[in-house]
Amino acid sequence: MRFQMQRRKKDRSPRATLYRIVLLAFVFVILKGDEGSGFLSCSDSGNDHSPNLCVKPTALENLLNGCDELTGADLSGAYLSGVYLRRAELSGADLTGAVLKYADLEGANLTYANLAGAVLEDANLYNADLEGANLAGANLNDAYLNRADLRNTNLADADLEGANLKYAKVVDGDLRNANLSNANLYSTNLGFADLTGAYLTGVDLTNANLEGVNLNKVGWRNTICPDGTNSDDHGATCCGHLNDAVPSAGCD
Repeated sequence: MRFQMQRRKKDRSPRATLYRIVLLAFVFVILKGDEGSGFLSCSDSGNDHSPNLCVKPTALENLLNGCDELTGADLSGAYLSGVYLRRAELSGADLTGAVLKYADLEGANLTYANLAGAVLEDANLYNADLEGANLAGANLNDAYLNRADLRNTNLADADLEGANLKYAKVVDGDLRNANLSNANLYSTNLGFADLTGAYLTGVDLTNANLEGVNLNKVGWRNTICPDGTNSDDHGATCCGHLNDAVPSAGCD
């Protein structure tokens, strides 16, 4: 009993009281967040749109790991390098300028998400659904997009150097001025996509579907054409070697 009384008295010391105040203040700041600080703000973490949101406000990738419901979340400018979000619901999320290097987004739903200017270097987007997403100016160097759904996706000015797009669907995609150097487009469906001014240096287009594609001002160099031949053997172009596909607006 004496020990308990002494301990209780010690807990009430000015130092202990000050410690509690500082700790509570810190917790309050974390829970409240600060507008413009990069925290994920959730006006109602228990609403119908985000019933499983792990935390209320955070910009720390470890606090988002494993979250499966982030529909419409504001993650613009967030640093999420290496985050684990397999099969997460991110439809309509704002990820403008977010850093997602090495992020695991396999099978994630990113339909109509805004990823303009985002950094997705070395990210795993295998079988991810990116239909209608905005990836204009995004960095997708060495990203793994095998079997990803990129229909109607805006990839204008995006950097896809070294990206793996095998079996991906990029139908009606906007790839104007995109850098696809050394990308793997084996059996990729590019039907009716706009590749005006795109760089296809070192790209493998074996069995790729280029039906209705706009190939004006494309940069061909050491490109494996859809029929398996090399663009360098045809005057630095794959025009005429598209497996009978007919471009929509010319090919040069």
